[in-house]
Amino acid sequence: MQSGDAGPTMIAAPLLVLLLATPGLPTSVPDDRRSLEELLAEYAAARDARLEALRAEVDSLLRQLELAIDAGGSSEVEDLRRKLIKLGPEVAPLLVRQLDPGANSEVEAIRRRSLEVSRVLMEVDTLSITDELIALARRGTSYGQRNALRVLARTPEPARVSPILRTLFGKENGPPRDATLAAIAAIGGPDNDAFVGESLSPKDEELARVALSALASSRSANAAPQVAHLLVEPAVATRFGDLLVAYYTACPSVVDESVCDAFMRMIVQEDFRTNPCVAYVSFLAKHHGEWSRDVKRGMETISLRPDTLGGEALIALALSGDRAAKKSLLEPYDADVDENPDHARSWAARANIQFRLENYKAATKDYTKALAAKLQSSTDRRNDWQEALARSYARMGKVKEASQWLEKSSLSADRRRELAKDPDFKEVAEHARYGKVFDVGS
Repeated sequence: MQSGDAGPTMIAAPLLVLLLATPGLPTSVPDDRRSLEELLAEYAAARDARLEALRAEVDSLLRQLELAIDAGGSSEVEDLRRKLIKLGPEVAPLLVRQLDPGANSEVEAIRRRSLEVSRVLMEVDTLSITDELIALARRGTSYGQRNALRVLARTPEPARVSPILRTLFGKENGPPRDATLAAIAAIGGPDNDAFVGESLSPKDEELARVALSALASSRSANAAPQVAHLLVEPAVATRFGDLLVAYYTACPSVVDESVCDAFMRMIVQEDFRTNPCVAYVSFLAKHHGEWSRDVKRGMETISLRPDTLGGEALIALALSGDRAAKKSLLEPYDADVDENPDHARSWAARANIQFRLENYKAATKDYTKALAAKLQSSTDRRNDWQEALARSYARMGKVKEASQWLEKSSLSADRRRELAKDPDFKEVAEHARYGKVFDVGS
């Protein structure tokens, strides 16, 4: 046969490999003489049958999901979401139309259901519904647009979707700007990072806050040069103080001496007001390795204040290796334990400060003593001490002990599920044996 005579037989051969590998489709090898059209028709029929069977299951799970949301059962909602995710990418075409509550936007259960559907689609391959997601982002209700953008933020087609979202962002009647910018930032890449960075001008404070929040959510370290421009003038930086803390906390690798100097200037600009400045000092404490001499001297001056801000500065100095600061912090707690060795609260208070100072071994000993002692009041937070004890072990990398104390604790099932997603407990959650402590009520 000449190369130009390749007919259905040669075309069908590779197609059969694909069809036979598809779950739920016929597994017998058809006669080579059958036409490509016949094979495609057979495939379409099998696919439609599979979708119909799947549709009934999806509809049932969605009804259960709406009831669980209405009843306020968070664990049941999470369980149903996991069941939908396990159905795989085939579920995407059946769920995409559920992203927009439409005329039912005012019905909380339906609106919440659409949000849960978006969370499902964020975890499955959405290649088959990219066009529908873009259409919804363009013309859906505000809720539908936000849900579509949330899913598009995880798109498997970033090169195709990114330019479309950047165009939508500039339209006067386009989708919500914060959600659009958040999706662009989440997709990432040089072009997207530069685009979001261009929105950081303090001349448009509302837009700049949206952009900075989006960059923090997406942990976009590539945008650090643009973010740094906001730090140049303290009077400008303090307008974005909370979001700057969030951004640099999300992207610790870009924190350097210049960033720390800028935060100290922000403290001075705020005239040492407690609310914003405590957050700035706590942030600086985590980056004491990047302090300049000016930051160190500034922290020493702040630590002399007899208020909450002074206490935070003292902790920051202790973390930086200042022995005098550490001794000054621990002395009153040591004295309280010596005077009240039978008081659970005394042991817990010292454990808390040891934890803040990252002396996790000492903290575990004191939390254990607190849990063994008698409570002085019904307001004593025994659950908090149990969680902090487990967290101390987790931070030391002692997975077994962390798991055992969580198992002994009286923490609720919902709280344990929350802790399973906590970065401190990541190693515990991923352990084949000890991670089972989080499998409560599922």
